[in-house]
Amino acid sequence: MPLADDIEEFRRNVAKAIEELEEVRSVSDKLTACAVDEIHRHLTQLQDLCEQASIEIKRATEQLIEINTKWGSESLKSYLGQQNKRDIIEKRDSNLITSAMAESLKGGSGLTDVFQDLAEYRQQLGLPIAGSEDDRSTVAKLEIGDRGFFGINSSSNPNPRPITLRVNPISRSHAEADALQQAFDAGVRGGRARLVVDRDLCRACGQNGGVKGMARQLDLEELEVISPSGREVIQLK
Repeated sequence: MPLADDIEEFRRNVAKAIEELEEVRSVSDKLTACAVDEIHRHLTQLQDLCEQASIEIKRATEQLIEINTKWGSESLKSYLGQQNKRDIIEKRDSNLITSAMAESLKGGSGLTDVFQDLAEYRQQLGLPIAGSEDDRSTVAKLEIGDRGFFGINSSSNPNPRPITLRVNPISRSHAEADALQQAFDAGVRGGRARLVVDRDLCRACGQNGGVKGMARQLDLEELEVISPSGREVIQLK
């Protein structure tokens, strides 16, 4: 893997950790103003969020160690020399999608427009470009039939909605839950759907089954998940 790809992967890991810590701050701000009977729920959520943040920080740390090991001074000099000889210049279109998304679209069809939808939605909300240095948000779009539902993580959402779907405390505050909840509230049930997210799914939403569990509650048969790192089809029936 080229140095640029290693660095980009490290940045994604750091962004995930920051996202979790932003959720920690958001929930912790509620402690001083919440009712006594709500404190336990918030503390439990904070514990889960801190554990997930620790996982993401550890992952970023391991990635950094790997980069330092792989790209020591001699390797780095050799790499930079090759880059200068080849005169490689990477150009990013800040109005469209990040380079990571572009990689995931190679050989794809019709997906560029979907990521463009997310970019335009970000622009409407005044959010930074996905994957940029200042980006702390996640935007998702759920497509079912001819309907589309945009979701955003709760700490960046100007109008956060109650999440009544059964899901873990971490996923509850994420963009995927916001989009799926809107579809659920609209009475959409069954069929096949596509979920596009401009950040890779966290462990709670992906590996631990948060998104899959919410999709089941919409009685979906199949859910295609598209993120910067690629796509996955979740069979539900």
